[in-house]
Amino acid sequence: TVQHDAGIALTHVAVLSLDGRRVLEVPMSAASGRMDLDISALPAGTYLVNGTDGDRMWNTRVVKR
Repeated sequence: TVQHDAGIALTHVAVLSLDGRRVLEVPMSAASGRMDLDISALPAGTYLVNGTDGDRMWNTRVVKR
């Protein structure tokens, strides 16, 4: 599970493999500044998680073992 609580109310989150393929895309509720993203169905590896609230972007790298 990827957790986000940086004060940005994300409206959209995408998880990308390192080669740029979208492997998961999730619309979010703009009312919440917290996100819990379940990546348990993805294979082990390194992923880029990108989120937006429409005006700002939030990015992080996640390693799933």
